[in-house]
Amino acid sequence: MLRILLVDDEPLVLIGLQGMLEWEKLGYTVCGTARNGKLALELIEREKPDIVIADVKMPVMDGLTLARTCRERSALPLRNLITSSRPWVPGWWIIWSN
Repeated sequence: MLRILLVDDEPLVLIGLQGMLEWEKLGYTVCGTARNGKLALELIEREKPDIVIADVKMPVMDGLTLARTCRERSALPLRNLITSSRPWVPGWWIIWSN
């Protein structure tokens, strides 16, 4: 199974992301969640997820800085970066994988 890390500063968004899909049936497992980029970086270095789904706008460390820092530290090689926004929800999401 591919391991996914979910990162967002909004607790309800994290709950929604965890519950919106049957991750295991799709071949994924959620290996952790983080409320900001700094906490996510610690989890990335410890858990080595295959995919990170992160909000761009977060306190402490935003998602783009998180992606850049991971690339610089080789904590999680940035192979694919997908950004998206939804007009009805403020903020952007980034998704990357190794």
